Amino acid sequence: MLNLLAGLAESIGKFVLNALIDVVNLLIVAVGALIGVLFAVLPNMPDAPGPPDQGWLEVFAYFVPVGAIVAMLGLFLAAYVALLVIRIALRWVKAL
Repeated sequence: MLNLLAGLAESIGKFVLNALIDVVNLLIVAVGALIGVLFAVLPNMPDAPGPPDQGWLEVFAYFVPVGAIVAMLGLFLAAYVALLVIRIALRWVKAL
């Protein structure tokens, strides 16, 4: 009789564990379906621009962000000139 109850308890435990696994799997499937719906709602991405077919400078600019580099160099140069001007002004104030 004890073996029968032990086997029954073990079977119920396995049934509950399998039910929990099924619930987790269904939740994962539901999240996957939700992600699929969200991606379906998003607009299409535009095509990437093709490589330039003119001079070597445009090919170089296709791989290296020349415009951003020139802008940053201009910013650093303006900051350095401002530093020099402020240093001169502060030295004059110190001399007074």
